[in-house]
Amino acid sequence: MGLRADAVVAWTIARTETRRSLRALLSDRRQLAALGVAFLAMSPVLVGAVPSLYLTGNAVASGEVTLSTTVVRGQFVTTFAGLVGLGVIRALERASTVDHADYLLTAISPRALTVGLMGAEFLRTLGVLGPVFLVVYGPFLLGLGAPAMGVVAVLAAVPALAATLAVGYTLGLLVRLAGRRFRVTRRRGQLLGILGAVVLVGGTFALTPEALAFLRSPPSVLAAIPLAPYADLFVLGVPTAPPVGIETALGIAMMCSLTVVGLAASIPLSTRLWFGDATHRTDTADDEGTVDVPAVLSGRPLGRAVFWLWLRGVRAPTGFVHLLYVVFATFPALGSLAGAETPLLWLPPVTLGVGALFAGATFGLNPLGDEGAALPTVVLAGAAGRTLVRARLAAGIAPLLPPALILAVVAGVVGPMTLTTAALVVAFGVVLTGYSAALAVGLGTLVPNFDSQRVFGVEAVQPTPWAVFGHLFGVGIAALVGFLAIAVPHLLDTPSVAIRVLPVGVVSAFLAVVGFVCYRYAIRRVETFTYE
Repeated sequence: MGLRADAVVAWTIARTETRRSLRALLSDRRQLAALGVAFLAMSPVLVGAVPSLYLTGNAVASGEVTLSTTVVRGQFVTTFAGLVGLGVIRALERASTVDHADYLLTAISPRALTVGLMGAEFLRTLGVLGPVFLVVYGPFLLGLGAPAMGVVAVLAAVPALAATLAVGYTLGLLVRLAGRRFRVTRRRGQLLGILGAVVLVGGTFALTPEALAFLRSPPSVLAAIPLAPYADLFVLGVPTAPPVGIETALGIAMMCSLTVVGLAASIPLSTRLWFGDATHRTDTADDEGTVDVPAVLSGRPLGRAVFWLWLRGVRAPTGFVHLLYVVFATFPALGSLAGAETPLLWLPPVTLGVGALFAGATFGLNPLGDEGAALPTVVLAGAAGRTLVRARLAAGIAPLLPPALILAVVAGVVGPMTLTTAALVVAFGVVLTGYSAALAVGLGTLVPNFDSQRVFGVEAVQPTPWAVFGHLFGVGIAALVGFLAIAVPHLLDTPSVAIRVLPVGVVSAFLAVVGFVCYRYAIRRVETFTYE
């Protein structure tokens, strides 16, 4: 094929892959529900941010606020690096592969397929980040009184996004080839990617003050990078903006060069990835040997069922990818704990609350849909319903509650919390953990999922968004109400122990009743369910 024919084929592939992604999204009710919940959760932030951006534009136009060229350029380089990281993740996840590649590569050239896949990823990313860019930048330009500059900003954003994805795509291909070279199996790669994302986002929340300070005033060395003057195109019309000159022209040239270099490098890398033979297969699970059940768990069906859940979790960690939702939900609390002046005061409730969330969400949110783990218990246990449900409860509570209790007790004794308050927090934490585990199996049996789906780039049978977010909401509200019931009498300096115990006792009793109802419902649902 000639260059022109390859360009036509690449455009066809980009459009087709983009349409397929859009159709898959619109036809998946679970993903639409998750997006709806995420949008509702972000709505308060959006409502508060839009007027603030408009007022910032007004302040800049009137001269009350001055935009520093060094800061703007540094922030642009930081954003560029973040989008390159996004490109790497997308290349590792899905963007560098296509369905039935063996058939496609017999009809078209690797160059056309590579450029087409990169074009599809560009269109998908533009569809996601484009509205966000307009919502953030539009109010600022309106407040600045220069809405026409939005056209220039959009025209500048498109090449910048293309360059980030081209560079990220190339780096992602290099990582995949390195994984093949060093025999990193797909499961290990997925697990490492998940752990890396958790560490990155968790570190960002844990270091929230430092991260915000870095974004507000990035190091001046970033502004010295030859690519940084490209940021001048986004602040045209600002009274204190630097004039477009040779530096800006060099930034534009470098941006275009990065796109060309990324495209040129990705073509041979893709060819090597698709046509190269690995020294051994990396798309299969690791070879597993037999493992004996520990003596302490081998005596009863419940112990064997719990050990089977743990063993299956270790051998197939991709089944826990839904826990990323729980991890992200706990980051604000962990960030507040990291920035608190008296962390020992907040450590017991945060530790017990987070432990309760994971105790329920780890094994309880899809007991029926996870047939691979459910069938051995159903077939071998005499009382399948009770055994399966209790195994799900114990598998989550046993490894998570003891460390949370130890941390809470130590912090309660050593920290500024009174012994009475610490005892109430620990007692309520135990109730909350049991409630979380029971609520999880109740929701998991109420709305099971049997179909494999991709979540964060990992394909496995995952709980439904209704179960995941319902559990997050139910446990989060219960923890907030319960710990407030302990804190309010303490803040009011109530002398009577009975008055301090009564509010949290009422909340604990209510949670115990709800948890028992969920537990009994889960048992009945399992016993009346028909496995095919």
